[in-house]
Amino acid sequence: MCAVLLAVALIVIVRLVRVWFEDAAAERGYSDLRHHAPDDVYAEYYPGPGPVELVHDLSPNSREESEEDDDEEDPEPPPGMTLEPSPELASINNHYAGWMRIENTNVDYPMVQYDNVKYLDTTFWGTHNRAGTLFLDERNPYQFNGTFVIVYGHNSRSGGMFGSLHRYTNTDHMARHPDITVFTRFGEVLTYRIIAAFQTDVHDILFTLFNADEEQIYSYFSEHGTPSGSTNFLALSTCVTSNSDDDRFLVLAAR
Repeated sequence: MCAVLLAVALIVIVRLVRVWFEDAAAERGYSDLRHHAPDDVYAEYYPGPGPVELVHDLSPNSREESEEDDDEEDPEPPPGMTLEPSPELASINNHYAGWMRIENTNVDYPMVQYDNVKYLDTTFWGTHNRAGTLFLDERNPYQFNGTFVIVYGHNSRSGGMFGSLHRYTNTDHMARHPDITVFTRFGEVLTYRIIAAFQTDVHDILFTLFNADEEQIYSYFSEHGTPSGSTNFLALSTCVTSNSDDDRFLVLAAR
C-alpha cells in the first residue's frame, strides 16, 4: 500500500515539475516579446481606423496616416486616437490582434485571433506549450470595434496568462486597479473599466450573445453594473480549479 502511495506521489510531483518548466519556458518567451510591446508613453497620435471585419489570416491594412495631433493640453490618449502601428508583432505572427495590459497583475501579453482551438496550447511564436496565447473568440468578427469581445486565457498555476484575474474577487483590488488597456493591431489605444468579476460556467448567457442585438448585449452587461452610456464591452474568460471542466471565471469591463 505504501509503495502504491509513493508511486502516485512521484507521478504527481513529476507532472507538477513538468507543468512548472513548461510555464516557465512560455513566460521567458513572452518576456522577450515585451521588447516589441506598445509603449505606455503616448508620444504620437493618429486618427483611429474604421471597423475591422477580419478574423482569419489577418493582414496589415494599408492606412493613410493623418497629420499628427498637436493638442498638447491633454496628456491622456484622446478617444478615437491611435499610436503609430508597430509591425514587429504582426511579422512574428500574422494572427496578431493586439496587446493587453492590466496594472498590478501579470497580464501583459499579445493577443491573437484565428480559431478557438489552435492557441489553447500554441504560443504566440508557434511552439507547442500548455500556456498557449491569449485569443479573441473567433465569433467576434469586428474585434474591438464590435459591441463586445471575449478574450480567453489559461488560469496558469504560475500566475501567468489569466492566472492573476482571480484577484478581482477582492473588491478593494478592483477599486484600486480598475482599468484594462488594449493596444489593437492597428494602433488604437482602448481603455476599459472593470465592472464585475465572478465565477460562472460555459452555459452563461454571455457565450450566446455573438448573434444578439445591441440591446440584448447592453442588457447583459448592465445587469452586472455597466456605467450608463457605455456602448463597447470586454469579457475576459479563464478556467477555474474545480470538479467541473465547465466552470469559468469572468471579468467584465466597459469602454
